Amino acid sequence: ATVVRNRVWSDDVTLFRDATYALAIVTPVEGQTVFSATGTLDVGLSVTPALQPGHSLRLLLDGAPAGLPQQGSLTLEALSPGPHALQVQVMDSSGEIVQSSGTVTVQMRRTQGRRIGPVRIP
Repeated sequence: ATVVRNRVWSDDVTLFRDATYALAIVTPVEGQTVFSATGTLDVGLSVTPALQPGHSLRLLLDGAPAGLPQQGSLTLEALSPGPHALQVQVMDSSGEIVQSSGTVTVQMRRTQGRRIGPVRIP
C-alpha cells in the first residue's frame, strides 16, 4: 500500500485514513509571561503518534512561519517585547497543512542584568 495525502491506495480501491495527531505546544503555556534579556523563547511540542512518512512540523509565530522544529523543540531568538501567538502545524510533503494545533499566546518581557555599583568600604 502507498500513502498519498491521507489516502491509502490498495488494489485499485481508495481507503481514506485520518491523519489525526494529538498535537500541542507544551511549553510555554497559554498566558505565560516569559522573561529574557535577549528575547529567547524555548518552545516544546508534543506530537503523538509519530509523524507519518512525508509529514513534518512547522512552527508559526504571530501567523508567520518561524521554523521547522526538530525532536519536539525549537528555540526562537530576538523576540520583541509584547504578546506573541504560537501555533504548530503538520505539513505534508507538498506543503499542505494536514493539521494545526490550538494557538498559545505568551507575553515576552525583556529583562536587564542586575547592575552592581561600586562597593563602598567604610
